[in-house]
Amino acid sequence: MEETKLNVAEKIVLVASAASVSLLFGALMPSMPKIAGIYATVPHGPELVKMLLGIIGISMVVGCPFGGWLATRTSHRAILVASLALFGVAGASGLIFTNIYALLAGRLVAGFAGAIISTVAVLMITELLEGDRRNAWVGIFVASSIVSNIVFLPAAGYLARLGWRMPFAMYLIYLPIALLALLMRDVSTRTALAAVVVKAKLSLAHIPYFLLAFNTGLLAFVPAIYIPFLMHNVGVVDPVKLSIGLAAQTLVSGSLSAIYGRARKRIDIFRAMTFAYLVVALGLVLLGCSTSVVGAYLSLVVFGLGLAWQLPNLYAILGGLPEAERGPVLGAANSAFYVTMLIGLLIFEPVYEKFGTAGVFIGLAVINLAMYGFVVVGRRFFTGGPEPKALET
Repeated sequence: MEETKLNVAEKIVLVASAASVSLLFGALMPSMPKIAGIYATVPHGPELVKMLLGIIGISMVVGCPFGGWLATRTSHRAILVASLALFGVAGASGLIFTNIYALLAGRLVAGFAGAIISTVAVLMITELLEGDRRNAWVGIFVASSIVSNIVFLPAAGYLARLGWRMPFAMYLIYLPIALLALLMRDVSTRTALAAVVVKAKLSLAHIPYFLLAFNTGLLAFVPAIYIPFLMHNVGVVDPVKLSIGLAAQTLVSGSLSAIYGRARKRIDIFRAMTFAYLVVALGLVLLGCSTSVVGAYLSLVVFGLGLAWQLPNLYAILGGLPEAERGPVLGAANSAFYVTMLIGLLIFEPVYEKFGTAGVFIGLAVINLAMYGFVVVGRRFFTGGPEPKALET
């Protein structure tokens, strides 16, 4: 088969799909204090306002496996078009609604649509592309999700100055993206048919993939909660200086993710996983031991280097599954990834209260190294067999 390339519409839609999850969090963060003030007199107002962000984790955990299941039943292009449109409408509902519960409902639906978008978009990458091109776009997809925060946060901050509702307008950009998705190729017929024929379903054999996803989620979300407290402990109390450190980590992770495909031309998936696990463990240990501003900044950069390939490695492995299994397994793996938003804090807050940020980061390093040991023992399971070909178009 002649090597497949993405057309311009597909590239734009995939990059926008990757950025959708970042928008779910970045759009509201700068205006949260204003929103809290608006609903301060509403019963349980402070808690409900916080749920505008917290409810996203719930909808993602439910939406990801639903997206994977839906992908075995109908056109992937149609799913993307519908979910992108729903994302834009539900996300922008804050421009109209004033009731806090209506705002929460809009956020719940937007998160649900975003979960479907992220799941089906990765699935389409695995279907449309093969080999080096697939690895390259897995890296670009993750890099787009990371780097988009650098764009969304300042934009949301500027819009929040104009009014607390204005950041909701950012979701409207996904309505023309939904129309653009109509120009994507749809190669899902064979996948859906194969899933029906073999009655694809999750099994105990898929648990290792979910453990990989869960570990990746812990690395992605838990440090983000405690890094600000570490920086405060070492003397970084200025929000601008804190943002510089976080931006440096984001740029390092995004840049390295973007070259994932080029790197995979030279190293196999096991070596890529070894790099990611060992470097992120080193970064976590350095963060746990940091007692100075310089040490904390350098530790953030090292951690960012290791974090960069965690998600691309996961998607590359899942892309190697048989066609019939990809949708359900990818959806459930994404759910395992995002569920750490909800339970990561429950796991590590007691550790923080007893041992501080050092205990959190060292604990994460131990879990990460244990996961790497699991990968080494199960190396054949994760890396065996040739990468599957893209579907005929």
